[in-house]
Amino acid sequence: MDSEKTYTSVSTASLKPGMVVAKDVYNGDTKLLNINSPLTIPVIKKIQYYFPQGFIDVLTYSLNPDQQNVEPSTGARTLQATEETFSKISSDVELMMNSITNNSKPSIKIVREISNSILDNIVEYSLALKSITLQRDMDEYLVRHCTNVAILSTMLGKWLNLSHKEITMLNYAGLLHDIGKTKLDSQILDKPGELTRKEFAEVKKHPIYSYNIVSEFPFLDDSIAQSVLMHHERIDGSGYPLGLTGDKIHKFAKIIAIADVFDAMTSNKSYKSRKNPFEALKIMESDFISKLDVIYLKTFIEKMTTYYTGEMVILNNNDVAKIIKMDPNNIDRPLVMVNDTFIDLKVNREYSISDLSHGYVL
Repeated sequence: MDSEKTYTSVSTASLKPGMVVAKDVYNGDTKLLNINSPLTIPVIKKIQYYFPQGFIDVLTYSLNPDQQNVEPSTGARTLQATEETFSKISSDVELMMNSITNNSKPSIKIVREISNSILDNIVEYSLALKSITLQRDMDEYLVRHCTNVAILSTMLGKWLNLSHKEITMLNYAGLLHDIGKTKLDSQILDKPGELTRKEFAEVKKHPIYSYNIVSEFPFLDDSIAQSVLMHHERIDGSGYPLGLTGDKIHKFAKIIAIADVFDAMTSNKSYKSRKNPFEALKIMESDFISKLDVIYLKTFIEKMTTYYTGEMVILNNNDVAKIIKMDPNNIDRPLVMVNDTFIDLKVNREYSISDLSHGYVL
């Protein structure tokens, strides 16, 4: 049942986003990358820094033994273009955050330009979702998280049939929701272990910091500042900083909360490893049903699973499989196909999905 798995050596100068490393990558005794890690632009830059003249082994998958090409598929090349676009947007977000960290006056022009870039480039949702869930360095988490939450919030807003004006304001709010973290001590944000009660109390202030920063932007609708303030509120009143419940929470904040939770779970953090999107959706369905808006959450899960049908995934035995049919009652255990063999993951429980193949299927 094993799929045909090979690898080819690629010069570090020729590495592209979306490629997947075939072996652990070390610099001396220090592990830089784990096997099966997809490459992103910041990771590629790090590899090129350490190995400017080197070569890296990247996986070349084929579901058909006759397919032994070493050029990325059309899907992979398109993913690379999408990733490059969103990485550029994230770089602009980083510049905006740096200016705020340095106490410069917020620029509404920069926010509009970034927001417009996001709105203009959310064209093919499946590619956006694959780009969002690429494995990334922890040191780029905050910047890319703000970008991803803006993308996911915009998608959910469209699925909920919000007006164009509402979508634009929602995009602004998603982009700026964690801007207040620039005011937190980096040692707390990057702490590898569990936070102390005092440290967590400080982290819980970031929605207030975000609200204060956003309120300084001229000409922004107040709903954006309110949404930024409320994005950690929960329907059952267990959220912060205000402990609001139900309809007292702005609808944009309810949408951003869903995007925030999903992206946080599918991202590497200093204190927690990432989950694949199927695990994340399953956890959200079971553990967050009383905390997030149930209608918005069900819409999000339903639409997300639709876009994963037909995608290529890596199983826990390193086989590459194609998702044939998603099961709404078993989100993390769809029907998949390896070569010509169908595998129902809810029946064959020895197999599970490790991650998306991120389009690099040859």
